[in-house]
Amino acid sequence: STVSQTAAVINTAYPVTMDTTAGAFGISLLTPSQIQVSRAGVYRIEATIQLDDTGGSADSFNLWLRINGVDVTYSASRTTIIGAKHEALVSLMYIMTLEAGDYFEMVWSTNNTSVFLLAAAAVPPVPALPSARILTSYMFPGATT
Repeated sequence: STVSQTAAVINTAYPVTMDTTAGAFGISLLTPSQIQVSRAGVYRIEATIQLDDTGGSADSFNLWLRINGVDVTYSASRTTIIGAKHEALVSLMYIMTLEAGDYFEMVWSTNNTSVFLLAAAAVPPVPALPSARILTSYMFPGATT
């Protein structure tokens, strides 16, 4: 995602949105937050989120996986950012069996609206910084019965 993403309300679920794709073979954006797969199988889903905090002293950020609109049990992770003007990089990886037509989303929440997903323009020699990267790769066909 090339744009920063903010929370309007604390402790509220917000889907991570994407505005660009690269090399999407059999994987597409159904909506800005819903990533759909075209064939059944086992997938590796990796999410990397760039966080910034402009406020509080110990703010938390939660990230989890949702498939077809349902939160995946035990998929959440929490990061605490201590002190204002701090940044953090959160990276998660899941191995999931998906059916053709399934979609997934990465979802986040925070306990302080000063925590946000940071995107930044290029400042030479460093290229632009995305707020979120989601890599999805088809590993192999799922088991059949």
